[in-house]
Amino acid sequence: MLELIRAAATAPARIRRRELRTRVGRYLASKDMQLLALRRAMSRERSHGDRNWEYAFYTRWLEYNMESRSMEELQPSKPCRESCSVHSQRKRSGGTRRLWKFGLCMTARQLLVCEALSAFYRRRPWSQMLFAGGLPPGVVDIKAALANPALTHYAIVDVTAFFDNVDLRGATCFLPLDRKVMENTLCVSPPADSARGRQTRYARICASEVVDVDRPLALPQGAASSPLIAYGLLEEALPLEDLEHLFPYADDLLILGESEEDVRAKVSRYAANLVRHPAGPLHLGPIEYGEITENARFEFIGVTFHIETTLATEKRRVHAEASTEKRSKLGDRLRHALADDMEARDRLLGKTSDCLVGFLAGVPTDDREQLVELACDVAKTAGCRVFPLVARAERFLTDSEVGRLMARYVGRRLS
Repeated sequence: MLELIRAAATAPARIRRRELRTRVGRYLASKDMQLLALRRAMSRERSHGDRNWEYAFYTRWLEYNMESRSMEELQPSKPCRESCSVHSQRKRSGGTRRLWKFGLCMTARQLLVCEALSAFYRRRPWSQMLFAGGLPPGVVDIKAALANPALTHYAIVDVTAFFDNVDLRGATCFLPLDRKVMENTLCVSPPADSARGRQTRYARICASEVVDVDRPLALPQGAASSPLIAYGLLEEALPLEDLEHLFPYADDLLILGESEEDVRAKVSRYAANLVRHPAGPLHLGPIEYGEITENARFEFIGVTFHIETTLATEKRRVHAEASTEKRSKLGDRLRHALADDMEARDRLLGKTSDCLVGFLAGVPTDDREQLVELACDVAKTAGCRVFPLVARAERFLTDSEVGRLMARYVGRRLS
């Protein structure tokens, strides 16, 4: 079924939209696909300490099979009676964001929509960022661009309150989704249009009451489907003539240019496109401008890029590493996972290894040896073996890096 969606995505324009909407609709209505999405949603709970998710899925499947429970709760176009929660989180910029937490059925619906849209989006210029490089996208592409001495300036921009300000009522022209799917699975009402925006922290809401269909349809930040949809929406605003030097990540964008004037012109074109966006108008927040000097350093999406220029040859060397904040968050996650492993008496450190490997896969930086060292130090401090961590992380490291880690931790422990 996904192949049919991919085929429709490359069809002539006059039949593409109709065929895509029809094929995506069939995919979303497939009970087999809905069950697979539910299984993926339940497996995600494993990372939150639920080790019996497979049994829970089998029990739910029996309920559907015996018709003691309706599969309509997995149908993205139908109202959902499942509860959800929303709370505010302070941003580094000083503002706040609304983060949503949905239940299993709604998460399964969102994953199902993601799977259908991924087939539609795979041919897009930024598809590598979603499907072949982990969440912090295009780090390899950014490094390659920064190595070009002709690019001397940059700007980092983001869209002001994008998830709350976007209105998906205007997105039906380029999203192959039925309006009912958007209303019942993908959207929420923005806080300004609902008393829910003034609710207390962690207030619980019935998911079917989150949307007022007569008001703008915003994206819920934290929903499984929102990042992919955000990419699709913002791609419509990227100036085609500037794509080579634009690097998007959700509502953030890195813009490179050959001069300050060049960068400002690209920012201006992007801002104008956002105002005219079918799901807008949208506007840029504070803009960070910078110059790429002989020894420049800047941070984007949790990755610090360090550019060193050799004066004799004018060649650049670009080094990317996880930011201090990102390392700190990784350390906290590793300690939580290790506590679960120790409680379960898992000597192979399964959850801790999963946490480390997931981070390494999603953050393709040059400091992976140091990140594995961080995990090993956390395990060693708790008196646990570090060999399982090095073994699981081996595929992300060079032979020399593995050798140094083995000598530093495993060899010392065995001696």
